[in-house]
Amino acid sequence: MAHSLEHLFAVALRAECEEHQLDLKVLDVSPMGCRTGYYLTVLNPAGALPLSRATEAVRAMLPGALEIGELPGARLETCGAYREHDFEGARAEIARLTREEIVPLERPPLLT
Repeated sequence: MAHSLEHLFAVALRAECEEHQLDLKVLDVSPMGCRTGYYLTVLNPAGALPLSRATEAVRAMLPGALEIGELPGARLETCGAYREHDFEGARAEIARLTREEIVPLERPPLLT
């Protein structure tokens, strides 16, 4: 399911930023190796993106991610891990996340 979330988050977050947050350039959304979270890679001048703004973009993209009707890039030709996808599981997780509070972690516990 984590790999399907990666695809959905990347597509939905790029769409959200292109439509509403034009100065935010999303390069990638990738799962952490331990699969307990995701890295968000953006292209912006150093210090130009407050964590609170990135968090708001993530909150705003969740409804758009739920509207995606077919998992993007989930074919052998476009995804080396195409067998790992669980589209319905990912959609259920996104639906759950829309009901949760998403907060920025200024100092993640494992990095302090």
